Amino acid sequence: AYEISCSLVGSDMCIRDSYFASIDNARFKRVVIPGDQLRFECTFLREKLGMIKMHCDATVDGQLAACADMMCSYRSPK
Repeated sequence: AYEISCSLVGSDMCIRDSYFASIDNARFKRVVIPGDQLRFECTFLREKLGMIKMHCDATVDGQLAACADMMCSYRSPK
């Protein structure tokens, strides 16, 4: 399983462990080569039963490289 970490700006929600559950509607717009800095900008869509759905855009130097709808499962800190 791939482990991801998210920081939610302006949110009180803290996620300790999160894992990719699915990636849908993925579109690749340009080639990314070694050395490129890939920046993910994700928009929260909804949360239900320990799952978060979000739309993510991946950019390189401000140009869209890929986009997808992603879901991840999480476990809240105890």
